[in-house]
Amino acid sequence: MAHLVEVTTGLIKTPGRGPDSGHTGSEPGRPQRVRLLDEVVLPWSVAPKRKLRNPPTDTEAAEKAFHARGVARTTLADIAKLAGVTRGAIYWHFQDKGELVQALLDSLREPIEALAQAGESEDEPDPLGCMRKLLIQLMQQMLHEPRTRRINEILHHKCEFTDDMCEIRQQRQATTRDCYERIALTLTNAVRRGQLPADMDPQRAAIAIFAYIDGIIGSWLLLPDSFDIAGDAERWVDTGLDMLRLSPSLRN
Repeated sequence: MAHLVEVTTGLIKTPGRGPDSGHTGSEPGRPQRVRLLDEVVLPWSVAPKRKLRNPPTDTEAAEKAFHARGVARTTLADIAKLAGVTRGAIYWHFQDKGELVQALLDSLREPIEALAQAGESEDEPDPLGCMRKLLIQLMQQMLHEPRTRRINEILHHKCEFTDDMCEIRQQRQATTRDCYERIALTLTNAVRRGQLPADMDPQRAAIAIFAYIDGIIGSWLLLPDSFDIAGDAERWVDTGLDMLRLSPSLRN
């Protein structure tokens, strides 16, 4: 569920891109940069801070380009042309394609983040119920929300991890690990509330339910006529939750 439920503020040098590194990035003529998490990517020379607000035209253009051509075959120049802006305007908001992919992923999180956080709270009386609602909502969005479907198609089937895409691979790995941890936290709360077996291994169970749901979504995106992901969403999700409740292999 790296695409399902997924920063600290601070100043960090972009690895290998500082003024002393001699590295000019993958695009010739680009300014050296410092990355401000939660803030706009600014030239490393003095510039005013501005909150990063992903322009809809940029992310919409990236979504269309990635969906049509795949992430590896799309350049920032392609996205700028589609958005009707200069390549420099794209760089003002996004350092590279990885940040655009992350912006698309973040846009998927927003509608379900409240349910995710509720399940992670120790004060939530029904953490497993929160997870169930989140997963059902996610599957139904695949059919009823075209943008959600397109972004998931990009993430599942049009995001090739070629050599020049290693940063995106690392980004996706980090997101997946974070997702494992958040799911395990919800499952731990469910065990504490007596909703799951007391001897269940939350880490193993988190990986299992992640793989199950991610596999269902990826399979449907590949063959959408093979089953009804929205109409049968409750049954698909309950099958996964039954696995958590009943599988002896998930016990310590």
